[in-house]
Amino acid sequence: MVLRIPLRFLIPSGIFFAALGLLIAFAASEVRISNLRAEENLQKHARVIGNIVASAVETAERRGDPAEASFAFEQTRADRRLVEAVIVDESDRISYASTLTLRGAPLHASKLAVAEPLLAVARISTIGQIEIADDGKSVLSVFPIRLAPTDEEFTGGRIGALLMRHSIEGEKTAAVNAAINRVGVLGLVLALVCLAVWWFSNRILVKPLLRLVDAADRLAQDRPVHTLSGQRGAAEIERLAGAFDQMADALRRRTDALEESRAFLFATMDALPSHVAVLDAEGRIIAVNDAWRKFGDRNGLTLSNHGVGASYLKFCDDAGDGIGLVVADGLRRILSGERTEFHVDYSCPTPERQQWFALEMRLFESGGIVRVLTAHQNITSLKYAESALRRGEERYRILYENNPLMFLTVKAGGVIASINKFGAEQLGYRAADLVGTSLYSLYEEEVRDGVREHLNLCLASPGVVDRWETSKLRKDGTTMWVRETARSIRTPQNEIAVLVVCEDVTETQELSKRLKYQASYDALTGLINRHEFERRLGSAVQSAASDGAEHVLCYLDLDQFKVVNDTCGHMAGDELLRQVAQTVKGNVRNRDTLARLGGDEFGILMEHCSLDRAMQRAEAVRAAVEDCRFAWEGNVFALGASIGVAAINVHSASVSSVMSAADAACYAAKDEGRNRVNAFRADDLDQNRRHGEMRWVARLQRALDDGLFELFFQRIVALSATDTTDGLHYEVLIRLRDEDGQLIAPGAFLPAAERFHLASRIDRWVLSASIDWLSSNPEHVRHLALCTINVSGQSLAEDAFLDFVIERIASAGVPAGKLGFEITETAAIANLSKATRFIRKLSELGCRFALDDFGSGLSSFGYLKHLPVDILKIDGIFVRDIATNPIDAAMVRSINEIGHLLRKQTVAEFVNSDAVIERLRDIGVDYIQGYAVHCPRPLSDLQQLTEERYRIGNVSGS
Repeated sequence: MVLRIPLRFLIPSGIFFAALGLLIAFAASEVRISNLRAEENLQKHARVIGNIVASAVETAERRGDPAEASFAFEQTRADRRLVEAVIVDESDRISYASTLTLRGAPLHASKLAVAEPLLAVARISTIGQIEIADDGKSVLSVFPIRLAPTDEEFTGGRIGALLMRHSIEGEKTAAVNAAINRVGVLGLVLALVCLAVWWFSNRILVKPLLRLVDAADRLAQDRPVHTLSGQRGAAEIERLAGAFDQMADALRRRTDALEESRAFLFATMDALPSHVAVLDAEGRIIAVNDAWRKFGDRNGLTLSNHGVGASYLKFCDDAGDGIGLVVADGLRRILSGERTEFHVDYSCPTPERQQWFALEMRLFESGGIVRVLTAHQNITSLKYAESALRRGEERYRILYENNPLMFLTVKAGGVIASINKFGAEQLGYRAADLVGTSLYSLYEEEVRDGVREHLNLCLASPGVVDRWETSKLRKDGTTMWVRETARSIRTPQNEIAVLVVCEDVTETQELSKRLKYQASYDALTGLINRHEFERRLGSAVQSAASDGAEHVLCYLDLDQFKVVNDTCGHMAGDELLRQVAQTVKGNVRNRDTLARLGGDEFGILMEHCSLDRAMQRAEAVRAAVEDCRFAWEGNVFALGASIGVAAINVHSASVSSVMSAADAACYAAKDEGRNRVNAFRADDLDQNRRHGEMRWVARLQRALDDGLFELFFQRIVALSATDTTDGLHYEVLIRLRDEDGQLIAPGAFLPAAERFHLASRIDRWVLSASIDWLSSNPEHVRHLALCTINVSGQSLAEDAFLDFVIERIASAGVPAGKLGFEITETAAIANLSKATRFIRKLSELGCRFALDDFGSGLSSFGYLKHLPVDILKIDGIFVRDIATNPIDAAMVRSINEIGHLLRKQTVAEFVNSDAVIERLRDIGVDYIQGYAVHCPRPLSDLQQLTEERYRIGNVSGS
């Protein structure tokens, strides 16, 4: 049985189900389209907000104003659809966040970590990126921000970003609800339509249409519109009424959103520090921000409504200056479509100060309407900073280019990246000639590998500072020595290079060479010096001991050098030595070593030579010197040489023993009449004596180094009972303690010390030890009348010794009036001028002087009146036999009387008996000294003597 539906029901039901299917499809399409439209609108919304906030934050970052950047970011809170927003720096660490707890945290700690792929794309493209999140519930957006440069950067290279997430759930939910409502409403309408098919009439159709027309009129006139969803009538009318309600609702929502966006836009503009104005297609100002208004008020720009409605082009044209015309031309090009943006920096005098601004103009469209955004940014601080930076760069450039050091930057492979002007000029180039060339071309071939190793070390070990000295080649082929310091650096292009600083040490190297030469050679003659000669002599002694080789040492001493030196001066003496050196050099074998040992002494080392052959060669040298005649300023001098010869064989113990033997043989040649050659013989008594004296040299040097000398004292006692001198008077004496602990008298070693120039060192030791003892015993010094210290002729001849004495007296604090010095008559006469100066200088300090061994010289009385001494010490050779020898008595009497006539005190030495004492009292001598009065005792006993004070008393009580 076939079911038959009445037509009255079939048509409405057919219409109903067909319309219902279409309605459901339409609803689904509307939901999808609404969702897409919501997503698209939200993405546009996010792009506008993101660009504005990112631009504001970037501007604040460039100005170095974090507070301003924070304020610009906080404007995002006005966006009700924004779920979360952050700003990250170049290392993805959150600088600003809508959630305070996220500030300072890494990006991956926030829910916006899902936007990291977008962040990477935005940094590479430098363009904002927007996409729908995978969950479909939100919109993710990322906008790159160029951050402020760091102290190490000239321009900002750091890229941060603004990340935002907007929720679209509300819009999608609203779309679904609207669809459901539409389906329900339309379903109801459809049902009503189907029912109305039966009784549809013009009355029912016309009334809804009229209401719909009325609502449309109200909507067009922006008057309140009442809902039409309750309208009864035909299905089409009902559907049209529902659609009209939906359209009205959508318009209301879009109007609200537009108002909200407009409010946010103006709030954002007011938050910007730049002076912003929006222009229309005619160049008229249609909107300005708060910064624009405040700038105008502060600087007296009395514009009606702050210029809104006025022509920006007219402002520029009326300015009449160059910058105004440039801005007007740029704006006209933008408005004509020739360009989309324009930028210019300009200065602007204001009542406050001269300021600078950066003007940025950009073209944009809003709903097909052309608009121009202008932003005047105050860059005064930036200009001042740039000016300071330029001055700093100029100072740096001047310092770099003209620094008196050579600066090079070298890339991997040794390519010169840069060199300063001074360094290039030092090498004979221009800086441009060397840039791009190989560093190794500036070095000699043999040192290039070493330089390469140093550079590779620096490249492989960042932070390591390497230093070395080497030679560099100048452009003209000459060589300069440099001390190079290098370390790796990172260039602005992020490449690893090596900075090399070179200091010219050519003079130091030359000086070092000269010092090395002077260490081995005599500057006057060009021969090797004593130090180098003794080194070679040592090798010869070792060779003789190990190989049994036979060598010979010749010690040559000129016989007439002192005559030439004293007669014609030191310049003549120097020339004589040079001529003698050349003469001797021409008469020795090529393999022989000739050296100047000091003064007028020369040494010849004849290696692998017998003694007989050496004697022949030494005689030839002597004859050559004798044949020479030295002429100087009209004076002609005959020359001679005394030569001592000593064999070097297996029996030679040391260099000093060989030198001592040759020296003894040379002095023997002098004693035998000079100008002759003499060989050392072990059985010669005179030579043995001289050899023994030379052995004293080593002992004395060891004694000075090891402190083996000891000080003794011997009292000097007043002979007259009427002498009222208060205090002790004594002479300081020296003794040497040998290896066995026995004391050695000075007579055993002082002749050797005098002969081998050690007397001055001994005098310095005696003086220092004596003054130190006195300084440490102030009670003794208080009871001291006079302490006398002996000074040798060698010390008198040294100017430095006088300075040494003055310095020691001053530093020790011992009263100079308590100190006296004894000099022998022979030494004083031999160095009369220096002795006189020595006496006068120390006498000015209060020191006293005694002339020792007086009477032994040939012209004692003749010189006495020239020597300002205080005491005459009569030579003991006249004193010891005065009781039995009338001649000695007469000599002592004569000396005593002359001394008293010159107002000098007299002291008799070597007093050995009471008879001598009585005879000296009769003559009237002031003081006596000798074993009959007081035997020498250690200086340490003086402390006891001070405590006893006058127990020893004068002679009458002794």
